[in-house]
Amino acid sequence: MIGAELGLADPQVFGRVVAAWPELVGEAVAAHSEIRSVRDGVVEVVVDSPAWATEFRYLEADLVARVSRLVGDGVVRSVRATVRTPGGAGPEGRPPPRRRPGRPG
Repeated sequence: MIGAELGLADPQVFGRVVAAWPELVGEAVAAHSEIRSVRDGVVEVVVDSPAWATEFRYLEADLVARVSRLVGDGVVRSVRATVRTPGGAGPEGRPPPRRRPGRPG
C-alpha cells in the first residue's frame, strides 16, 4: 500500500480522527484548526495563529491520549501544529519573493 510506504496512517484512522475532531479538542479549538495528515504517528494540524499553535503544545499529551482511545495505542504519538499563512504568503506572513524571468529562483 502506497500510503503505508509514505508513513501515512490507515485512511480509516484519518477519517475517524477528522470526524471526531470537534469532540477531541472542543468546538472552540476545532474552529481554529484543521487536520492535514496523520503520518508516522504525528497528527499534523494547521491553525489560524501562533496563539493556537501554542495551545496545541499545551494540549498535546491529553490530545494524544484522547486520540489513542479512539484509534488505538501507538497509532498517534504526537501532535504538530503549524500556523496557516494567509493567501499563499511565505514564512511569517511575508509574500513570497518575486521571480524574474530568465533568472534562477
